[in-house]
Amino acid sequence: MKFVDWGRIEYNNAWTRQEELVRERIEGERKEDLVILAEHESVYTLGRRGNKKNILVPDGLLKEMGIPVYEVNRGGDITYHGPGQILLYFIFHLACFKYDVHDMIRWIEGLVISMLESSGLHGYRVPGKTGVFCNGKKIASIGLGFRKWVSFHGLAFNIDTDLKFFSYIRPCGFKDVEMTSLSQELGEKVGLNEVKEQCKSLCLR
Repeated sequence: MKFVDWGRIEYNNAWTRQEELVRERIEGERKEDLVILAEHESVYTLGRRGNKKNILVPDGLLKEMGIPVYEVNRGGDITYHGPGQILLYFIFHLACFKYDVHDMIRWIEGLVISMLESSGLHGYRVPGKTGVFCNGKKIASIGLGFRKWVSFHGLAFNIDTDLKFFSYIRPCGFKDVEMTSLSQELGEKVGLNEVKEQCKSLCLR
């Protein structure tokens, strides 16, 4: 497993680069699994099951704020990405999870739960709602895509995210989900670099 940190990168650029890495993994040009860490400027993405009705504000307002909306080839509905949020993109061959998508999702959720535990917080799963919750609110979302048993897209973990942008949508398509962040739950600002190092350590366990 290899880690690559793209830093803050425009979403569409990251998506294009992922597509190329998936091609390389499928065709055997790349033999190792990759975990890519990234951060984006504000953007909304709609997964394959996404419904534009889950955007609660007029298109004109999003354009005024300079926030694009992309329809993408991952699972799930709508979510927000922006500064203060860590993205982990997994370019994995599913053979390492015995070709079980649900096992991979549970593994990713486990990473977040372990990170929260190390901060003294209780993270947990909610049946029927992929991702991780903390104190009744969702702190991390998961949306994966697969092509010929190779995964892409991945995890969005709110660290010090401006949560107001989630109020403009129904996160993940749910009417009853409120979002939170690590900084909000701890009551203090948390740096992304610290969490990135923790992510790397846990992935290698």
